[in-house]
This record gives sequence, C-alpha cells and structure tokens, in this order.
Amino acid sequence: MAELTMQEMLDLQDQEMKKIQIGATITGKVTSIDNEEIKLELENCAGFEGLIPVSELNLEKGKYADEVYKIGDEITGVINSVRQKDTTVTISKLAADKKVDYAELKEALENQTILTVEGTKAIDRGIFATYKTQELFIPISQLDTKFVQDTKNYVGKSLEVYVKELDARRNRAVASRREVLQERLDKERAERNARIKAEREAERARIREEKAAERARVKAEKEAMFDALEVGQKKEGKVTKIMQYGAFVDIGDGISGLVHISQLSQKRVKSPEEVVKEGDAVTVKIIKVANGKVSLSIKALEEDKEAAKKAEETGVEYTEDAAGTSLGDLLANIKL
Repeated sequence: MAELTMQEMLDLQDQEMKKIQIGATITGKVTSIDNEEIKLELENCAGFEGLIPVSELNLEKGKYADEVYKIGDEITGVINSVRQKDTTVTISKLAADKKVDYAELKEALENQTILTVEGTKAIDRGIFATYKTQELFIPISQLDTKFVQDTKNYVGKSLEVYVKELDARRNRAVASRREVLQERLDKERAERNARIKAEREAERARIREEKAAERARVKAEKEAMFDALEVGQKKEGKVTKIMQYGAFVDIGDGISGLVHISQLSQKRVKSPEEVVKEGDAVTVKIIKVANGKVSLSIKALEEDKEAAKKAEETGVEYTEDAAGTSLGDLLANIKL
C-alpha cells in the first residue's frame, strides 16, 4: 500500500475534523490514566486522541480516576474543544452527565415522579439542593407542611421532592418537598379514615348480628313459653293497656293476652275501667291459645269459684275440668 502524501494526510485530517463538532457526544476507550487526565482512543476519529481532564470526569468526592476507571473502559462525553495542531479533542464527561441528569429532571416534571435530592446550601428564602449534577432551589414555603424557622436544618439531608419548574435558558430548577409530604399526609389520612370507617362498619355489623341473635333467642324462648301455655292455666299478671274492647295483661315472659270486655266480669260491663285500670295486678285464666294470640278471662275464675262453692254445698267433688258446667250437671252427680 502506497504511503499517503502530506496533502492526502491533510485532506484525511480535514475529513475527520468534520466528524468532530464541539458540543457533540463522543465515546472512546481509556488508553492511559494519570492524576491530571484520562486519554481515550476515539471511535471513528482516526488520528485524533481524546483527553478528559480529571475536573471533567464528574468523580465522587474523595475518589481518584484510577479508582473508578481502568484501561479499556469506555467513556462517553461531550466535546469541549478540538486542537487540530496536536490532533487532540478535549472531552467533558461532566457535561454529558449533566445532559442525562437534566433529562431525568424533565421526565420527573412531566410524569410527576418523586426524586431524592440533597440539601447543600441554606438561605433565608429556602435551600439549594443537588440531584446528581443538577442544582435545584426549594423555596422556604415548599420545604415542609409546617412552619420552617431555620432553613439550615435541611442542609445535608436527603429530601424527597417533586420538580415544579424547569427553565434551561434561565438555568432555573424549582422543587417542592411540601407537596410530597402533603400527599403522604392526605394518603395516610384517607387510609386512616377508611380504616376507621371499616372498623365502625364491622362494629355495627357485629352489633346487628348480636341483636339479631338476641332477637332470635328471645323469639325462640317466647315461642317455647307460648307453646307451654295451656287452656285452663291460671296466671298472675299486670294490666298494661286499656282499650274499649278490653284490657291487655302481661302474664310474664314477654307474653301479653287480651281480656275481652265480655270476660272481665260476670256482671254486665260497659267499660273496662269499671273493673280494672292500668297497673292493676290481676289473676287471669287462659281460655284460648291460637295463632300466636292468648285470650284471658277474669270472669272464668269467678265462675270457677262459684262452681266450686256450689259443688261444696251439694257435696259434689269439684275439679277445674268441670268449670263452666251448669248447676244441673253438678246435681246430676249427687247420689241420694
């Protein structure tokens, strides 16, 4: 292969130069590392060598270049300058990182995602904070949900924020920690209210179930007691209500029965109040149990008493089963 002439070499260099634009992103492989710079073999840039000053490496504080990089590593950076005379390209990894980090801020602003920043400097109006290579300002009103007395208390702390404003032209980035805190407070309050509501509903459901069970128990007991009632039984009770057609009597165990006006007395009664009044203690006789209703009688007891007396006078044995029989029936049992 013939050697290139000087002119051909210059033309080739001009062609390579056209590929290298200040501000463009370029990638190269590390060929050497020292305390001042890293040298790179650049892709598609034959004849040019890349140089990254240590100050443009964006190293973490306290780190050295040879601790982070080794020969053969690839580094991507932004072209800062081109020196055609010594065919070197000065590159900044810091500038490339800033582009990436700014894009992340923009994405966080558009998607309203939370970023973690670190407070770095306090002033009366708020604090400055860093997100990777980017600096943001958090106004004092956006630092907390409560009153902020001293912004210095937030320096050196990791803070979760929403990005609220970005202006590359004015180099302005504004963030809010208050909105993150308020959002969480609102969420906690909503969850607490939902929990309290659920607990109250569960308690109401428990009470309803207990009441339903109690009603069922009382109903079952009442039905059992009702089933135990028999015609002819005597019961002690209390008059609970007076109506035109009779009086209601509570005979215990939650069971009430009606003494019809015709069953209040052997005498003719125009009004139940002539015989009883509310609150009176009375003795009644069950004369009918049907369809969940109990019919009572005071008159029947008077008749029983009268029949028993007549039976005693005539020498006839009296039983309650014979109650209500006529005097002729009783006399028919006498043996002369």
